[in-house]
Amino acid sequence: MEKENRDYWSSILGQRGFEKIGDVHYREHVQLWWHSADKLEVLLYDAGTAVLLKAVKTYYMRAIGPEGETYVRDLNNLQDYLQSHLPEIHITFSHYRDITADLAFRRMEEKRLAHDTGQSQQCLADHEAELGSLRDEFASKRQTLYETGELLKLDTGGPSLVQSYLQKRATELRHELEGIRRRGEGLERDTAITKNLLNEYLKKGAAACFTISFSSNLQNATSPEEFRDALEQIIKEVVDLHRFQVMQKLNGGKLRIYVEEAESPAVSWQIEWAGGALNPRQLERLSPESGDLINRTNQFLMVAPSQDVKLAGVVKDEQKLLGAWVVQSFLKRLDKLPRTGDPHRTAIPEGNMPIWVGRLMEGDTVTSEPAVFPLEMLESIYISGSTGSGKTFLVRVLTEGAVAYKEINILVLDPRNQSVGLLLAEDREEILEHYPEFGLDQARARGFRFRYYGPGIGAGEPLPTDLAELGAGRSIVSFKGMQDSERCETFAEILERVFDDHSREESEHLKTVLAIEEAQLFTKKRVADDAKSAAERAERAIETVLREGRKYGLRVFLVSQTIKDFAYGSASIRQNTNTKVFLKNSDREIDYASDFIEDGHQIIHLKTGTAVCYNAQWGSTKFWVRPPFSKVWELSAQDTSLLVSRHSEDKATSGLSPDAQRLFEIAVRYRNEAGEPVNVSKAAEKLGITSKRRMLKLIEEVERAGLVRTIRLDETGRPRVIVPTIRPDTD
Repeated sequence: MEKENRDYWSSILGQRGFEKIGDVHYREHVQLWWHSADKLEVLLYDAGTAVLLKAVKTYYMRAIGPEGETYVRDLNNLQDYLQSHLPEIHITFSHYRDITADLAFRRMEEKRLAHDTGQSQQCLADHEAELGSLRDEFASKRQTLYETGELLKLDTGGPSLVQSYLQKRATELRHELEGIRRRGEGLERDTAITKNLLNEYLKKGAAACFTISFSSNLQNATSPEEFRDALEQIIKEVVDLHRFQVMQKLNGGKLRIYVEEAESPAVSWQIEWAGGALNPRQLERLSPESGDLINRTNQFLMVAPSQDVKLAGVVKDEQKLLGAWVVQSFLKRLDKLPRTGDPHRTAIPEGNMPIWVGRLMEGDTVTSEPAVFPLEMLESIYISGSTGSGKTFLVRVLTEGAVAYKEINILVLDPRNQSVGLLLAEDREEILEHYPEFGLDQARARGFRFRYYGPGIGAGEPLPTDLAELGAGRSIVSFKGMQDSERCETFAEILERVFDDHSREESEHLKTVLAIEEAQLFTKKRVADDAKSAAERAERAIETVLREGRKYGLRVFLVSQTIKDFAYGSASIRQNTNTKVFLKNSDREIDYASDFIEDGHQIIHLKTGTAVCYNAQWGSTKFWVRPPFSKVWELSAQDTSLLVSRHSEDKATSGLSPDAQRLFEIAVRYRNEAGEPVNVSKAAEKLGITSKRRMLKLIEEVERAGLVRTIRLDETGRPRVIVPTIRPDTD
């Protein structure tokens, strides 16, 4: 078929609203067509007997969205999202060291710094113009005052009325001059502030452009009819992806990363050429005819300081190392976690703090491979699951893993009272029977040393006057017994003080873990009306720690039932937990899970204790959670008091004699191992004591300490057994 007879696509594209914007003729023939209404590009490849076509749509990332800065939130999540939802993507990133005054003023306005003194480019120009006018007016009035004063010096013997008028006029002029002076000083002060801030940005500011393009699937046409169908198909594909996958899921959606459509074709080419070859300051020095190029380029740029911008010693804008963030986020994807190795000696470097959480799964099959995650790299973790799904076991396992690293501070914030079980070894047979499935001996069960605070039930130590102390060492704070308002206020105060204390010094490494159990009980949606404001403060405190805590060495284990427990505006809770763990849940969580794991519906069918972990560095991992070493159980106020009295500050048995301490340890160990209380004669045998009187004195000593009680069984001989006093709450 002759060329002129098969070049039918030009008229079809023209009728559909496209205009031709270019040809490439080197070796291959490619045409580019642009649709201004849909803001998309169509690429045609002339293959001889057929034509290949696909549509391309380009966006550039915005630095500022309705909820503030977004560009360094989670680029790993963004890339994973784009890869899983779009058929073909292209990402371009350019970084420019120098910025112009226009860009500096734009950043000042974005950061709301303009609200202080009207710090905008137009305001600065207006202020300088007004200062010029005030100087002229001041000089004129001062001359008038001088002339009036000279007239007053003349004693002409004229009417006193003239003298009185001149004196009054001189007084008015002095007041006017004082007003002009005050107004001028204020304008000079505001102008100086603006200029100093502008100079800071010009010296420390940088610009970057992050563009994203996605393409439709490739179509093939050999006739006008096929071409029309293919064209409509690729347009519909791109428009639908734009509407549902970009505008709904990015702009205002789950990831909270804001992008804007490119309104001209091949925006990434413009940026690569205009921005890559000529930085913004160089463009500014071009001829006036380049103004359109500057305007088109500047609209794509994100501006941020590469060093802290300070004014009068106060940081007005913290450094944002955009280039480093982008490179780091994408290079991290090459650092895959090993999936093999012993749970206690893995290939994960010790510096990344490996913790063993269970066994890996392939589909519904539990493998022999341990699930080992690097605590340092997990950063903040979001854990969700319905009641009974195993999320409390998981956060306990994570906390126990963190305990192994002595340098890490741990603060557990528990609205109920299950975390007090950290002090107590697991002793329930229905839990211990699962230990062998993970290669564990039941003797591994153990409690851990934590300070305990239960102000709502009057147990444990009183909260310290300086709540920041809770961020050092190992502590549990139970909010059981508190009303909604008091619970949320106390929780918020603790988080705020711990964060303020840590924010005094930045840290490249993990310093403190904050484990927030049942976080939904600190949210506005789950409290009484009179506690809404307190819950709002609690949510803000969580958001602050998640958004900013990482640079100060803070990590959060955030445990809740669903992301919908939190206010829609709590973007940081979604964006700054870079590790998501989903356990069995209802359809309320499916949509959120679907943004991270291949099939969000699978969480409905997860068995208790089975979890899917998503992290941008290694994708999704399914695993079976190991049973904790300590007890996950909600104790009564009375039993909590008894438990913490023997655990607080290493006072477990400090008041007992050595033999009494050994007797107590035998009673606890025997109950844990045999599942029943130890007989007095058996305990005496283990102690090596033959004197009945000596044995009774030891039992009395331990009973007085409130650690055990003795019971006579209704059996032949009425044997006497020793029972540790800590027992589960049966209310």
